[in-house]
Amino acid sequence: FFFFKNVATGAVYSISPAEMYHTMSGNGSRSFSSGNNSSPHRLVRLVTKMLVRRFGAFLTSIFMMCTVGSLVAFALKEVQLRMWKLTLELQEHMRRRAPYSAVMVRYALDALVFVPIVTGILFFMFEFFEDHMLAFAVFVVAWLCELFVILSRKHVVSLFYLPRLFFAYFLAFHLYYFTYPFGYVRIALATSVAFMQHAVLVIWNRWEFPLIRRTERHQQQQ
Repeated sequence: FFFFKNVATGAVYSISPAEMYHTMSGNGSRSFSSGNNSSPHRLVRLVTKMLVRRFGAFLTSIFMMCTVGSLVAFALKEVQLRMWKLTLELQEHMRRRAPYSAVMVRYALDALVFVPIVTGILFFMFEFFEDHMLAFAVFVVAWLCELFVILSRKHVVSLFYLPRLFFAYFLAFHLYYFTYPFGYVRIALATSVAFMQHAVLVIWNRWEFPLIRRTERHQQQQ
């Protein structure tokens, strides 16, 4: 609950629920103490408002995460594909001892296609986040999550649990933000990032690194 007090009139405005309380007596005014004497109908109305607000925050969070996640995943896949093609062409030119400056310039110009994509994603996020620095931080975190999901594909535990953990922690942050937009949103984002980092460290130390070592040992034995 968040309250704002008007010193001139003595009125107190509550964001959740959105109601005005008049602390000064007067004609037609409502005392603040009377708000505490809640009737059953008032309680049902408050609970209904709370549930509708939570459900709206949940739908907004799901829409936000699915849209941004799909766009970031598409951009990363395109970058990975273009880097793979660039590597193959550079190897071919170096094998034939041919100049490769034209290849670098061509791929550098092709990379400019991602500028409007990233800009569009950021402007889309600015419509939901009033704090633009927070929106940029959320975009960077989403980009890093997709990157770690792409890199962590060697063990079945990483494939199954890591994307779901990222989704759960990110969903918790979005639910908090869209439910309490004036709350401690930066601390909430830092907490979600800390939990994501913990998940990455545990999965990589427990399953990814041992599998990489076993694979290298097996290749050396052959």
